[in-house]
Amino acid sequence: MAPPIYPDVQGQRVSHSSLELGLEGSKIRGVSDVSWKNNIEIQKIFGTSREPIGRTGGKNDPDAEITWYSEEYWRALLPIITKNGVVGYAELPWTLKLNYSEKLGVTVNVLFIGARFMGPDVSHSEGNEAIKIKTPLSLMGLVIDGKYRAFTTRK
Repeated sequence: MAPPIYPDVQGQRVSHSSLELGLEGSKIRGVSDVSWKNNIEIQKIFGTSREPIGRTGGKNDPDAEITWYSEEYWRALLPIITKNGVVGYAELPWTLKLNYSEKLGVTVNVLFIGARFMGPDVSHSEGNEAIKIKTPLSLMGLVIDGKYRAFTTRK
């Protein structure tokens, strides 16, 4: 991907409205938040020295969280992940596709590989906002623009 050219005359930047989430061929638009990260735990090795003599390659433990509007959670997500009467929470792995794109801008594709939906975090408060439900995800991997573990670097 080439670096941006400034000034960006078209001004097209991806935003939350550029987001498209896909699961099992369905596109779900009622999402208020998507976040993910690679948790790479690297251990320094000291031996008998005060200064580190090296470090391990580490372990990559990616995770994610999606906040759904309640209507999409109950009517779009649950029927998919509990199909055939199988409880989908933490039982079945899924691949979720997340795309950010604007007509004139760059498209970014993210795959959540082996995503297992953990128990929902449901909280209702007084107010005029729509009800939201958070679902943490346990991931086996992230593929960002075709690169597996795109945030992992070794030095």
